[in-house]
Amino acid sequence: MRLATFGMLVTALLLPASPIGAAQSTQLDATITGLVVDGGTQAPIAGARVTLLPAPTGRPPVTMRQPPAQAVTGDDGVYTFSGIAAGGYRLQVQKIGFVPPDPAGGLFQVGAGQ
Repeated sequence: MRLATFGMLVTALLLPASPIGAAQSTQLDATITGLVVDGGTQAPIAGARVTLLPAPTGRPPVTMRQPPAQAVTGDDGVYTFSGIAAGGYRLQVQKIGFVPPDPAGGLFQVGAGQ
């Protein structure tokens, strides 16, 4: 099996940071965009399923009210999640024929409006 690797671009890295206040934490206005590539050839992987999950907090898990957000990569290997709330997340990437990347490497923070 080949190794699937993924990259992500949290648009917060490109836009000026805005203050994160308690009232803003429930806004669903962040965007996450990334690219899934073959770990050996760096070629884009089309049709990979990318799942956006809350980052582990060390506390007992809370029952999710809705299923996690999922996206499928296009022919260019790109995926996008829009309408995301501020908080900690991790990505899970799956594609038949590829070994999934290490989930510990996909932890990141998203700020409101970023």
